[in-house]
Amino acid sequence: MPDRQTLLDRMRGAYGKSQAGARIWIEDFQLRSVHDGVAVVTYVEWQEVGGQKRGRLSTAVLRAAALSQISMQTLPTWRWPVM
Repeated sequence: MPDRQTLLDRMRGAYGKSQAGARIWIEDFQLRSVHDGVAVVTYVEWQEVGGQKRGRLSTAVLRAAALSQISMQTLPTWRWPVM
């Protein structure tokens, strides 16, 4: 496993780069729990590159400050990177 600085450098270097024709989206957003200003959500992340489609179930834990910036109506149409 790389050290923290190496990982940060790799993430910053990859930001905003994608393969030509790549499609990325999320589906099935579900609010699972809210308690004391913290929410647990799940969603399926999809990516299609070169005709190959892959997806994964993801879980996120969000604090109230992050939740206030999210429109629940737009979540199902977000585009999000996947592995």
